[in-house]
Amino acid sequence: MTHSRIIDGELVRSSLSKILESETFSRSERLRTFLDYVVKKEQEGLGHQLKGYTIGVDVFARTESFDPGGDPLVRVQAGKLRKLLQQYYAGEGAEDAIRIQVPVGGYVPIYEWQDRQDDRPETTIGVDDATSGHAFIAAAEIGQNASGPGMWGRYRLASAGLLAVTVLNITALGLHATSRYLVPKEATAISSPAGYYREASALPRITVANNHSASPVSAPLADALRHATIQLASVELVSSFSQADALVRQDEQLDFILSISPADDQGGVMLSLHHKPSGELVHSETVAEKSLHSVSERAFAASSFASHSLAVNSSVYAYADQNASSSRLMQCLKATQDYRLEKSRQTFQAAWGCQSELVPTEHPERFISELETLTSMAREREAGRLPLTGA
Repeated sequence: MTHSRIIDGELVRSSLSKILESETFSRSERLRTFLDYVVKKEQEGLGHQLKGYTIGVDVFARTESFDPGGDPLVRVQAGKLRKLLQQYYAGEGAEDAIRIQVPVGGYVPIYEWQDRQDDRPETTIGVDDATSGHAFIAAAEIGQNASGPGMWGRYRLASAGLLAVTVLNITALGLHATSRYLVPKEATAISSPAGYYREASALPRITVANNHSASPVSAPLADALRHATIQLASVELVSSFSQADALVRQDEQLDFILSISPADDQGGVMLSLHHKPSGELVHSETVAEKSLHSVSERAFAASSFASHSLAVNSSVYAYADQNASSSRLMQCLKATQDYRLEKSRQTFQAAWGCQSELVPTEHPERFISELETLTSMAREREAGRLPLTGA
C-alpha cells in the first residue's frame, strides 16, 4: 500500500479560522469573505462551482448579468487574496501546521503541510475522508524523482475511483504530478521536481531576512517591508524559496533577498537587496535607527525602499534586464507602466503589442492598464486557464 499524509477537514477549518481572525486579514472584510467562501465550498465537495461568475454573484453581490470575462473584479480580488495569504504565511502564519493556497488559474483552494513533520499523521491512501468524501494523494509519490513528502503540494480528487484512473493516466502519459497542474517531464527537468513551472509569467521573488535581531526595530521593520512588498504588482513575496518551489517553480535567477543588517555607521540600519544566486548587491539604503521607532516612520522607510528597489521602474527590474533574466510578463509590465507615465503613442503601441502576445484573449480590443490584472491574466494564460483569441 502507498502511504500518504492526510490533511483532514477539522485542521482545514481551524486553520481557516486562524487566518480570518489574524491581524493580516483584519483590514479586509472583502478578502476574508472571499477566502471563507471558497474554502467552505471546497470542503462541502462543491469545488466545481467555484467559477468567476458564481464568486462574483455570491461574494461580491454582482447581478445575474455579471460577465467575468469582461469584468476583471474576481481575478483582481483573487490576486489580492493570494498576496495577502503570502503576507500572512510570511509573518503571523509562519508556524501554522498547514498552508491554504488559491493557485493561479482557478479559485479552488488547496492545502499543503508546512515543514513541520511532527504534525503529519501517516495514513494509508485509498480510503475516503469520512467527512468530505474526498481522497488525497501526495504528488511526490506519483513523480519518479520525488524529493520527500514535505516538498510537494497535495491533490484532492473527487473519489477513490477517480484517483486510481488518474494515477493510471499519469503513468501512461509519462507526466509528473506537480502541485496543481500536470506538466511534461521535460518541462520539469530544468529544476527540482517540486511544483508547476512558471516561465513567461515569472516575477522577481523576494524574501525578507532580518540579520539585525539585536535592534528592537528590526522585527517590526521586517514586517513593514513585507507589507510594502505585498502591495506591489511587480514582485512576489515568499516566506522561503523552498516553500515557494513546492507549489510553483521558476528560474532562480529571479530570486532576491531583502535583508536588514547593522550599518557601518553607528546607529544606522542597512536595507539591502541581493541577488540570491550570485550574491550581488542590487540596491541598498541606510536609515537612522532612531527614526524607526514610530510605526509611520517604519512604514515610510519600507515604502521608500520598496519603490526604489522593487517597483517596475526600479533596481530589481534594471538588474534583471541587464542580466537577460526578465520574463515576458516583466517586460510587459514595464511597457504598460511606461505608457501609464508618459501617455504617448509610442509607449502605447509598445504596451499594446506586448499585451497582445502575452495574453491573447477573446477580447483583443481591450487594453489592460492595471498591472495586477495583467499579472493575473498572464498567469492564468500560462496555466492554460485563459482561452486564446477565438477559442
